[in-house]
Amino acid sequence: MFYWSQVPFIRITLLFVAGILVFNSCMGEENTILLFILILSGLLVSFVLLKKSNKLLRQQRIQGLLLNFLIFFLGVLISYLNQNEINTSLQYSHKEKIWIGEVHSIEQTESNYLKCVINIESSIESDAVNYIHPKLKILSFLEKNNESKDLIVGDLLYFSSVLSPLKEPLNPVEFNQKEYFKNKGIYSITFLNSYQKIGQRNSLNNYFTRLNSFLKESFLKSGIDKKELQTLNAIFLGNKKELDPELKDAFKNAGAMHILAVSGLHVGIVYLILNSFLNSIPFFRRKKKFKVFFLLFFLWLYAGLSGFSPSVQRAALMFSLFAIGQGLNRKPSIYNTIAVSAFLLLLVNPNFIYDLSFQLSYSAVVGIVSIYPILSKIASPKNKFTKYFYDILLVSIAAQLATLPITIYYFHQFPNWFLLTNLFAIPLAFISVGLSAIISILYFLFNSDLYFGLLLDFSLKALNTIVETIDQLPFSIIQNIWIEPISALLLLTALTLVVIHFYYYSIRLVLGSLFILVCVLSIEIYISANYATSDEFTVYAFKDKLVTSLRLKNYAKVFSTDSLTNYENKIVKDHLLSMEVIHDDFILISENIKDDSFFVEGGLAFTQFKEKLVCFDLGKDKSELWRKLEVDFLLDLKPNFDEAYLNSKVVITPLINKPIQTVKSSQFYSLRKEGAFRLNL
Repeated sequence: MFYWSQVPFIRITLLFVAGILVFNSCMGEENTILLFILILSGLLVSFVLLKKSNKLLRQQRIQGLLLNFLIFFLGVLISYLNQNEINTSLQYSHKEKIWIGEVHSIEQTESNYLKCVINIESSIESDAVNYIHPKLKILSFLEKNNESKDLIVGDLLYFSSVLSPLKEPLNPVEFNQKEYFKNKGIYSITFLNSYQKIGQRNSLNNYFTRLNSFLKESFLKSGIDKKELQTLNAIFLGNKKELDPELKDAFKNAGAMHILAVSGLHVGIVYLILNSFLNSIPFFRRKKKFKVFFLLFFLWLYAGLSGFSPSVQRAALMFSLFAIGQGLNRKPSIYNTIAVSAFLLLLVNPNFIYDLSFQLSYSAVVGIVSIYPILSKIASPKNKFTKYFYDILLVSIAAQLATLPITIYYFHQFPNWFLLTNLFAIPLAFISVGLSAIISILYFLFNSDLYFGLLLDFSLKALNTIVETIDQLPFSIIQNIWIEPISALLLLTALTLVVIHFYYYSIRLVLGSLFILVCVLSIEIYISANYATSDEFTVYAFKDKLVTSLRLKNYAKVFSTDSLTNYENKIVKDHLLSMEVIHDDFILISENIKDDSFFVEGGLAFTQFKEKLVCFDLGKDKSELWRKLEVDFLLDLKPNFDEAYLNSKVVITPLINKPIQTVKSSQFYSLRKEGAFRLNL
């Protein structure tokens, strides 16, 4: 039977998370005083309600209530301090200064710039050095040249630049770069064409980067082919950036992306190998404290090698707690251990709660430890070999169920063959990570892989082949599943109630989950009905072209003055799919093309939507038709603000190059400043 007293950190962590979410969602720094008032009011009301209880009961309840409020407020306080750090970072923006910073990470890109993260330590103004506390972490793009080729992690750079705040996405359903980097403690961005290297620092991060490079070179010496080396770098060293896009899509479509992301599976494999190796040595069997020390050292060494992602930190912390428990001859509750690790990570960085890898990592682990025991009671093969693969299937089902609402919300698809994939992929990943760990040790000791590289290359080839084969199977994925954020949260709640039911067998829990499912269904039906009965006019915020979509119910036409890049096309497609558009036509506007949807006259293209006249300025010489027609929406890349605009009700442009006040008869809308223009008609 499950008792709350056995898992105190579950309640502590949930209250702490509630404090973080309340602060970030509805309070913010400017309303901190209001939050204090609410907390004090809650305490006062609680005292009044408990006043009539007997003395002993009143004391116990008051103590518990006060403790709960303190934990909740701790979450608020940590979020408040984190907000102050953000404001400290942003106060250095908008003004060019001389900066001194250390290169924290380097990433190659397909553009002419290197993508780096720099830890700013000080700024120089009027020959005075101002040290920054805490250090300012910025995203930097450095121009590729002969000097940048020699740049390594730990280099100290001296440069002059303006630090700009990361911006919100301009288009609907576009990737939110600001939120992504915010979770990593990065709030500013800059582009550097010149800089000066003034030194080199041997930090812990620098050491891990060099060690990571040493292992990459070692695997290359072992004869691992290029494609397999990319997979190895992802599943063992945590570097998915070099992975071929097609291979990455194959892993995603086959339901094996969790294998590429270094997390509990990989850290668990390293833990098992290390634990088995140390247990084989009599000294460590007698001296458990020394064994724990070595386990902790190598676990966190591997965590550093793989980049210290939130999922790796969570896994390393959780297995560290297991190791310490074993060293003290204790068997802590798995739920309590998970909650402790989550609490400690959020204490360091409360923004982890919004990190996708953090959410998937914890939901998968909680799902495995809670759902797997339920599934294992259905049947249990007696043959050990059969039971091994049977357990893999059950673990895969448990993890997939627990992460299903999150993966559908973020990725909008479901891999139908995930069971088949994991049946073969997990054992091969286990073998590959294990062999990688062995080869790493062998290169440190003997500077040779002792032919283990042949086995590793074979296992990686088998893993890639199986994933790519399953990806090519018919009906491999269900795509374009779009649900609301509240629906994803409610589905997780319903799943939690069902799981708890199998431990307590309460019909109320089942009824509660059914009620929640009805609510989710109602929400999604309402949203679908709204899209099916509405029309929308959208102009996307792209830099050098005019692109608009005209949606009539579940059908849309897309007009563009130029061809779209893959990224731009994805934004438009995803936006239309999110509104359940089942068919769309793309029309490239030019003076020579003939189409019933629009007509071109004297450098202008006209189309009609819901009795509204939409005009595209093609940048050509305009005819007198311009001055005769009254246009509802004028789309212009480079407006001149002449008298012709007097006949346009709304002028939509990516950039306004003159003050808006000079033209009073038209409403001007800047796509670059305000984002995509959207209007329901």
